[in-house]
Amino acid sequence: MTAAATIFYVLPHLDVPPFEDHRQARIGRERRMVQLSRAAGHTAELYLLSRQSALRRLDDPVGSWLVPTDTPQGTDRFAHVSTSLLDAVQRARPDVVVIKGLGYRLTHWLVLHSDHRFRLVLMAAGQVRDVLRDQADYILAETSAQIANSFRTAARLGRAGVLPKLVEPLVAPAALPRRFDVVNVGRFTANKNQAALLPLADAFRLALVGDGDGWRAVRDLAQQQAQPVHLPGHLDPAATQALIADARLMVHVAHHEGVARVVMEAFALGVPVVASSVAMPGAFEHGVQGLLVPPAQILPSARALLADEPRRAAMGRAALQYAQTHCSEAALGAALQTMLQRVLAGPPRHRSRWIDQRGLQARLALAAGRRGLRSVLRAGVQAAGLGGVARRLLAALRAGPR
Repeated sequence: MTAAATIFYVLPHLDVPPFEDHRQARIGRERRMVQLSRAAGHTAELYLLSRQSALRRLDDPVGSWLVPTDTPQGTDRFAHVSTSLLDAVQRARPDVVVIKGLGYRLTHWLVLHSDHRFRLVLMAAGQVRDVLRDQADYILAETSAQIANSFRTAARLGRAGVLPKLVEPLVAPAALPRRFDVVNVGRFTANKNQAALLPLADAFRLALVGDGDGWRAVRDLAQQQAQPVHLPGHLDPAATQALIADARLMVHVAHHEGVARVVMEAFALGVPVVASSVAMPGAFEHGVQGLLVPPAQILPSARALLADEPRRAAMGRAALQYAQTHCSEAALGAALQTMLQRVLAGPPRHRSRWIDQRGLQARLALAAGRRGLRSVLRAGVQAAGLGGVARRLLAALRAGPR
């Protein structure tokens, strides 16, 4: 049995509204991870990076903490840091810090500035590159294919596993006929690429759910299509699921994604998915729960599948079975238990203070800007003969926040 530990779950993704306005509905899995950790006898807290001016505890199911960024006006979501979160780490001295997402400056900054050694766990969420990837105590990947492609070293050492999506259907799968042929759910951005779906409106009923900076441009283009396109804007979780269930097929055209949560929501509602094999390599079984095809083949593949109702229906049944097996609380709990057993079996793999004697100088340099911090790091590396991790941190800071 794993000894009781203190665990911090950290969500560093900070973006401009409306994403931040809707974040509470998007973190059900992370909240459940906190609840499962507490049920296993651990002390667990959830920290959400925020533009709030002060640390604040939310009245939500787990008492999540909003921790302020040091740069609330910053627009690069990868570049934020938080002295408030660092202070919380210093006070509580967690055994494990689980950070959702790779490539965030906050991760490097915490490791560099904390005088407390903690076990670092990285949750992959699309991005797979991070200067600390090889120093992490564990990698929670999105799929087995992602582990094979990006985290083979960690897997070979027993330091990687798949973290399932958690899907809790709020509505039941709908019977035919359905109101829409194609549904897409996501924030309207250049990456999500919803405008690429509009040619399907020549023969099919489209519903594009979400809001964002690109919504108006897509709406204007949609008004030029042969058939009306349903653009309801942002919907609450129950309404979103009801609309997904009322569609025959989900089509995802993002350029870069990872495993989108809405794909697994569609599966849980018996709706198959057509998506890019470039954006979501190995996200599911091609030809079983849906189709993973090159970007240029997404629309032709969607048309062909919509024209083959027996095949589409069979994929919908397979998708529902997949979600019931792989996106359950039991699957999430098993993955979490395995991770905690592995990371708590030994001491942290990294040393938090590579430049102990220069800690104060590093903090002052950080306040003055990255150039000053690079100078201190370079001096620390040269003076102490440090290599490996410290040199990679220096290289990352030289290249920018990612």
